[in-house]
Amino acid sequence: MIYTLFIKYKKIYYFLILLMLSGHVHSTYILEDRIEPGEDIKFSWTRDGNPNAIFTFRFEILIDGETVPISGFSGNGFEGGQDFIPVGKGASFKFVAPKGATDWQQTIILPQDPPGPGGEFPKRESFVIGGNIISNSPFAFHPLDELPNTIHHIPDLAPSGQGGPGITIYTAVNLDLYIANNPLGFNDGNWIVGDTLSSLGLEIIDGQIAGLEGIVWSLTPFEFDPNSVWGFVPEGGNLNLLNSVDFGSVPIEIVQRHIGQNIPEPGILFLILCGLMCLYRIHVGKQWYNNSRVLGS
Repeated sequence: MIYTLFIKYKKIYYFLILLMLSGHVHSTYILEDRIEPGEDIKFSWTRDGNPNAIFTFRFEILIDGETVPISGFSGNGFEGGQDFIPVGKGASFKFVAPKGATDWQQTIILPQDPPGPGGEFPKRESFVIGGNIISNSPFAFHPLDELPNTIHHIPDLAPSGQGGPGITIYTAVNLDLYIANNPLGFNDGNWIVGDTLSSLGLEIIDGQIAGLEGIVWSLTPFEFDPNSVWGFVPEGGNLNLLNSVDFGSVPIEIVQRHIGQNIPEPGILFLILCGLMCLYRIHVGKQWYNNSRVLGS
């Protein structure tokens, strides 16, 4: 039967096979995050490190198990908080990368607990930038949808809220290198939000954790440098690379977890299957019509 179908519709089959050989499966990069009650979030997709290059993207918010879809948001990013999140509740976010995005930036802002000596609540922040940068001698940005379809987890780090300083820890991730070597982060993914580096037996020295590839920490924002060792360098030079020992008795904790993955879109294989189903239905329909004519005669 398949042979008969092929003979009858071979021109269409040849066309579908040509499409399959000439095309490729597209994918969409999606990043998921969560904030807890009292926290705030800022996010933007960027192109070649420029946060002003992308003005529209889609995201989804999940509050108490109920999805609140928001699409076509205009702007360089958004600030989560009371505009989107009910007071006293946490929320999960799903950000969908637009075509052409090569990197992303996100800040999670956390309150201090307990308040400072004067009653103030100094803010602690975790800023993370993730980019698909590849060393083509020098480094160059590539679209996020070219990354492998591998789930990867990236930690957000900040000083402990128990009397820690109100400062920002900056993180830069070379996603290509990170995903290829340690997509689940340190300890093969055996870490949870609330863990501290010391509780995991880890230490950051000159911005890096031994054995962890593609991720660097600093006390100043990162800039893209195509001729650098990592692709990203801290403002003010390598003297600003983070050393966890400099925090003394204040633990550095994991305050949140990014979960990223490329999701394959319905591609050419789906098209071929649909085409085969249509051909089969046409063939069955013709058989039924011919049989009905024979019976009618």
